[in-house]
Amino acid sequence: MAGELVGFWPRAVALIIDSIIVSIPSGIFYGIINAVMRPFWNDWSSWPGTQYPFGWTGSIIFWGLYAWFCYANLHGNTLGKSVMGIKIVNPDGSKPTLPTFLLHYTVGYWINGLVIGLGYIWAAFDANKQTWGQKIFKDLTVRGNW
Repeated sequence: MAGELVGFWPRAVALIIDSIIVSIPSGIFYGIINAVMRPFWNDWSSWPGTQYPFGWTGSIIFWGLYAWFCYANLHGNTLGKSVMGIKIVNPDGSKPTLPTFLLHYTVGYWINGLVIGLGYIWAAFDANKQTWGQKIFKDLTVRGNW
């Protein structure tokens, strides 16, 4: 086993901390894009669902940039996970590679949130305390920092 598995609540607090950190630059980016592009989009906001693909794509890009920054500068832990004293690991306890780390924080988070956040809640009931994204990318969340 890779270490003591972490349940839902410490992970939820870490996710909230990380989400606040990611939301600041992404909010500024979306504000600038909206201000610059609005005259060219005419009635863009009145078209149902047209902004959602742009929002999801931007969200994945910002989570990816944040994950890359944390991997490169914080020894493979996000600020939220560091504050909560938890980390993601491979099943053998080793540090994930950069591609696995990026997939966890981009595609994995998208999958977890796809069905009203059920992928995140799944960790509360799963024997290995894994979210849907973690099941796909085969990583675990355990106590400790890198």
